[in-house]
Amino acid sequence: MDSINRPYSISNPFWNAVLFYRATKVHSTRLQNTIPEKTLIEFNKRWTQLTGLTPSQTHFGMRSYSTEQQKSNDNQSQHNNAQSDQDFVQNPSIGYWLAFMAAAVLGIIILGGLTRLTESGLSITEWKPFRGALPPISEEDWLAEFEKYKQSPEYEKINRGMTLDQFKFIYFMEWAHRQWGRALGVFFGVPLIYFALKGSLRGKSLLKALGLMALGGSQGALGWYMVKSGLDHKNFEDDSVPRVSQYRLAAHLSMAVTLYSLLFWMSMNQLTKRIPAISQKPPMVLKRLAIGTTALTGITLFSGALVAGLDAGLIYNEFPLMGGHWIPHGILAKVPLWRNFFENDTTVQFDHRVLGISTYTLSALLWGLSMYHRQRIPRPLLLASHGVFAAANLQVALGITTLLTFVPVPLAAAHQANALVLWTTLLTYLHRYKRIAVK
Repeated sequence: MDSINRPYSISNPFWNAVLFYRATKVHSTRLQNTIPEKTLIEFNKRWTQLTGLTPSQTHFGMRSYSTEQQKSNDNQSQHNNAQSDQDFVQNPSIGYWLAFMAAAVLGIIILGGLTRLTESGLSITEWKPFRGALPPISEEDWLAEFEKYKQSPEYEKINRGMTLDQFKFIYFMEWAHRQWGRALGVFFGVPLIYFALKGSLRGKSLLKALGLMALGGSQGALGWYMVKSGLDHKNFEDDSVPRVSQYRLAAHLSMAVTLYSLLFWMSMNQLTKRIPAISQKPPMVLKRLAIGTTALTGITLFSGALVAGLDAGLIYNEFPLMGGHWIPHGILAKVPLWRNFFENDTTVQFDHRVLGISTYTLSALLWGLSMYHRQRIPRPLLLASHGVFAAANLQVALGITTLLTFVPVPLAAAHQANALVLWTTLLTYLHRYKRIAVK
């Protein structure tokens, strides 16, 4: 026992502090759990050298790492992680409901793009959330709707002489888009009430669901606000082409993508379990790069809405040059400067090209780094990176082909739809990274 009275002669000040802490018999499991295992092993070794006693012979020693203890700690950690993440096993019905709603929102975004490409969005000149659910039935009803459309700037400046049958086509495109939106409200609202009454949705989960419902309702109001900008004769007194405001169109698309993303992410939270790690968490650079790529893709989507709103894809139908130049003339023609990035069709197309190429570069880099670290990342994450790279390649090919062929509707619609596919693969990559459990 004389060895216990030996002076603390370890030269490292850190060890003196740790030994003093343990010698004062202050016990703190939380502190021990914050110290790395290698450090604890080294401490126990030095404690034995200093005192002549093993850690098990005195309460001064720190925790040891037996196999049983480590397994117990790992199991407890995994159990806590599962509880905190609220895995799918808690309520699969909510997960499937949210996944269905995410798919339905994705569908209405694609249909909205088709409505814009076929120039059908201004065919219905009134907003009747309830009475407008039924289309015209009789010939008199159709003629009445057609007369309303004839008063619009689009008919007077672009579609003068359109037949009733041609009007019916663009009317049904816009009506289907609006009807899909009404159906979304029913398919979301009715199950929401059911899950709330049943007690499956409560507290924060119920508030999130109500927030999604409010966001969907706001999307409908924003859609009509967008359409109104294309029906006001004052906006086209300078002989400009009648169309909706590109600002409102971009806002409408951005809100729809936000709603889709929230629904998709929340459904993935419910329908996916934790992914076992190979040995440790994948490199943080993959997560940071995925976040950056997703953010840039979102900006590119917004830019694409500006291109659609200004019909900027109908100029400079060549690639990679624009009018024979890398940087086209008139790119900063408007004053003040900021207007060029939102109102100058030349600048908007140039920006979309640069953003698209940059997004592809980051997507390729994300795939390349994932392949480089493929021994350190789980297979589901690697597969997600393949999805990102495949969608990025297809998106670039569709974008260039659409431009060179003067924006045919099928190709342009495929380009818009695949942008959402790329967005979804990036969300999947980020979500799978988040679900990885560290061994």
